[in-house]
Amino acid sequence: MLKGARDYIRHERMFSRNVQLFMLAAFFLGITQSIYQPFRNLYFEELGFQRDIIGHFQSIQLIGPFFFAIPAAIILTRLRPKFALAIAAFCAFIGFAGQVFVGNSYFLILAASGLLGISTGFIQLSWPPMFMRASTPKERVYVFGLHRVVQMTIGIGIMLLAGEFVGLVAMHFGKILGFRYVLLGGSLAALLAVVPFLLIREHELSNAKQVKSFRLRNIKNKMTIFKVCLPHFLIGAGSGLFVPYLNLYFKTRLGAAPEDVSMYYAMGRATTVVGFIFAPVLAKKLGLLRSVVTTELMSLPFLIVLGIVYDPLIVIIAYVVRQALMNMTHSSASNFAMEVVPPEQQAITNSFKQMAWFAARSSFAFVGGQIMHHFRETGYEFTIIFAVSPFFYFSAIVCYFVFFRKHKLYRTHAADDVDDGDITARTAFTPRQDV
Repeated sequence: MLKGARDYIRHERMFSRNVQLFMLAAFFLGITQSIYQPFRNLYFEELGFQRDIIGHFQSIQLIGPFFFAIPAAIILTRLRPKFALAIAAFCAFIGFAGQVFVGNSYFLILAASGLLGISTGFIQLSWPPMFMRASTPKERVYVFGLHRVVQMTIGIGIMLLAGEFVGLVAMHFGKILGFRYVLLGGSLAALLAVVPFLLIREHELSNAKQVKSFRLRNIKNKMTIFKVCLPHFLIGAGSGLFVPYLNLYFKTRLGAAPEDVSMYYAMGRATTVVGFIFAPVLAKKLGLLRSVVTTELMSLPFLIVLGIVYDPLIVIIAYVVRQALMNMTHSSASNFAMEVVPPEQQAITNSFKQMAWFAARSSFAFVGGQIMHHFRETGYEFTIIFAVSPFFYFSAIVCYFVFFRKHKLYRTHAADDVDDGDITARTAFTPRQDV
């Protein structure tokens, strides 16, 4: 661990000015996401919205990146990114703050959610190509690694502090004001991200070969892309049913206060970071894709526990272990997806993969909201959700095994054949959200 930290410090000195600015922007956006993730649904419920309506807000936010995935990739290959990223960060601020400023107006919150989905989706898609252009193979693996660490670890302390703040304000002025103040404060961090984006020294990103590859008639391996996308679609479906509503689950199942909810989220983040650290070792030992299949399969019993157990201690243990197991090998899955297609098809494969995931996530977030609304009086709404979602995860695991069990990277690791820079280029394509 100490040696790894020293390596990061040594290579951090090699980071270009642009990389440092991207990290600063990621820091600010990480603060915003860490505040909104545990509290936004709780705020909407305090305003009086039913859970099916909250599902509408979640769904419309997630459908934005689905429609914008390919246009965003084209923009990043044809246009200079400086102002596009700054505008996206400003729109993210409007989307975050708009959900709070407009009160309980259904249509205005819906519009703010849609704007938020498009803007944050564009920024997520931009990180990998920006880092590729702003770094060299020597330090690139550390650039991508540090970016993931920044995104995940910044949220741990912020979530805990925000939860305590909400609880303190709620004691004197009520929960609505507590949520509103902390959410508005979080949205300001997104506004601060505009500054480092505007300070970027632009590099030419246009690449004729990449732009050409976005024409459907130039795609020669459609079946391989389909096989790559189907597991991601199924995982998006399974996660869409419950991940956007974990805060409501903790409130309903455990009777958790806002500060408790933020603590549970922080614990989940912490175990996920630990999982990230061990994932490369596991991939080298088991194989790139077999490590994904193994950890995702191991996570399923803990997911089932969340649906049938009511004891707070067991629920929290199951939650944090499941978070680590399910999310730790995401980079390995992304790496494999890029390895099985030729370089000129990687951009379009990544876009289709993200479209599949967001399409499923948004659709089933809507379904999850409907289930919570219609079965809330029975008390079994989350039992139903956690009974259905493992089916999608298991189906994704089966697809990985059936489609790719004979591929050489199922049992081996890409690092055996390529250098660190190449590994990073294929591993660190657009990160998905918690699954």
